[in-house]
Amino acid sequence: MRTHTGDRPYECEVCQKRFARGGQLIQHQRTHTGKKPYICKVCDSSFTCSANLKLDMNRHLDIRNFVCDVCGKSFFRMDALRKHLNCYHKNVKTFHCNICDKMLKGHLPQHMRMHKQDKPHGCAHCGSRFA
Repeated sequence: MRTHTGDRPYECEVCQKRFARGGQLIQHQRTHTGKKPYICKVCDSSFTCSANLKLDMNRHLDIRNFVCDVCGKSFFRMDALRKHLNCYHKNVKTFHCNICDKMLKGHLPQHMRMHKQDKPHGCAHCGSRFA
């Protein structure tokens, strides 16, 4: 119900950010302490919440629960599916380049390399560099 009312009674003592649920506050506090109590038994990566550990396990097991109903492509995360639908099937361009004023579907960091003349990728055969 607090989602609808906007009530956020839980406050972080460090940065004063407020939360609707106590669990959200506990997870947020880990950003200040650096505590990551959830550890993957496969790769030893650690996480601040159990949901992120579950996502990591799904990657190891190649479990992709979120499937595009248009093209059948599958994703590990719901937000990745949403981005895919907007960018590839609805042609929504939500990223704005402040330098050239272009609207992009995504990959803004890669686009910015063009403006900075940053070419981190090289061809081993001819030596040419690419953004």
